[in-house]
Amino acid sequence: MLRRTASILLAEDNDDDAFITQRTIARSGIEATVHRVNNGVECLDYLRSDEPYPDLVLLDINMPMMDGREVLQEITTDENLKHLPVVVLSTSMCEREIAELHQMRCNSYLVKTLKFERFQEMLTSLCRYWFDVVELPVASAAAGAGKSISSPMNNG
Repeated sequence: MLRRTASILLAEDNDDDAFITQRTIARSGIEATVHRVNNGVECLDYLRSDEPYPDLVLLDINMPMMDGREVLQEITTDENLKHLPVVVLSTSMCEREIAELHQMRCNSYLVKTLKFERFQEMLTSLCRYWFDVVELPVASAAAGAGKSISSPMNNG
């Protein structure tokens, strides 16, 4: 059984939402490092830097400079990034927006609820799903970019 610290990139401009997200992940029981960026430009800069690819991208939609839709479009059309799982975090429950973002290839769409306990449950379930249940791409997926990708944790 292989266990290692998972890597999460959190693109979130709201300090309170970022704090709650990071705190919840820390308390989820999943060993994870969260790197936060404040807007879409910083998100793409990080993904295209020399840093290893994250195992998961948590992407807010409404951010300054470049919003989450634009970031998702860039990720899904970039040969070096399109393998990355992207989970959208939004306050919107608009069915049209949810459908649009899934058509753009987000892997999941979570509504940021005002009920703190419910948001914690959702994030904990999300972490357990991505790091305890599914198999994520291995390093060979990024070989063409000459960049390493974090290898997911396996629990079984």
